[in-house]
This record gives sequence, structure tokens and C-alpha cells, in this order.
Amino acid sequence: MKQIFQISIFLLLTTYVFGQQVPREMVILEIGAGTWCTYCPGAAMGADDLLANGCSVAVVENHNGDPFANQYSNARNSFYAITGYPTAIFDG
Repeated sequence: MKQIFQISIFLLLTTYVFGQQVPREMVILEIGAGTWCTYCPGAAMGADDLLANGCSVAVVENHNGDPFANQYSNARNSFYAITGYPTAIFDG
């Protein structure tokens, strides 16, 4: 009887946890960029095209080595180990 009770509690908890899943709404696009980068405006235009065409995407540009860089963008660039710019990462 105790085992049946434990199994039923387990099933109720898993149903509760998996029943709370939020449906996915957006794709995250992170772009490693810099104002000194020759090809970075092309990557930004590609991200703008995604937005203009109604794609559900959230764009974040992580700058490096320019006035737009900050501790958070530097941390993300280090996390992804970006060595070449521009670099686009989807759902990283």
C-alpha cells in the first residue's frame, strides 16, 4: 500500500512539473561583433532581415574591443570562445 502511495505521489509531481512547460516563443540570436569589424554590418543586416520578415527572433549583439563592449558582452564572447568576428550563435 505504501508503494502505491509513493508511486501516485511521484506521478502527480511529474505531471505537475511537465504540465508547467511554457511553449517556446522566440529564438535567441547572439552576434559577436565590433565597430572595427569589416563584415559585422553584413551580419547585422542579416539579423535585421530576420526581424523585418516577422521571424520570432531576439537579437543580441555582443561587442568586443569598442565603446559598446561591456563586462557582460565580454563574458558572453569568452563563454562562446569567439575567435573570429562576426560570429552568429543561435540558441546558445
